[in-house]
Amino acid sequence: MRRFAVMMLLSLSLLVSATAQEKLSLAVAEAEASRDATGMPVVNVVLDDEGRQALAEFTSEHVGKVIEILVNDTVVVAPRIMDPIVGGTFVISGSFSNSELDALAEVIGTASAPLFVRVQADGKSK
Repeated sequence: MRRFAVMMLLSLSLLVSATAQEKLSLAVAEAEASRDATGMPVVNVVLDDEGRQALAEFTSEHVGKVIEILVNDTVVVAPRIMDPIVGGTFVISGSFSNSELDALAEVIGTASAPLFVRVQADGKSK
């Protein structure tokens, strides 16, 4: 009975570890609010070398899936990964006001809030 309990705990901890690994912390080198080619407000995010490599591996493993980008444990945007993001830069866009994007760029750029990515719970390939 004791052996069974130990095996169950080990299995459960491995399951929890696998799930926890899906949330990836990214170190940001720079974040700047600007406008895209159509004039829409965006935040341009540049990762440090470690973040670039981690995001490249993460997105390579999850092509076709929806991921969530989180700031302060709040989902900011949830794009579908069409191709691996290997350059260490990406853009956050959406239905944000200019002031919301300015504040988001400041929070991300000053590292006052951690930036995470994870696979969306229902973000399976379709």
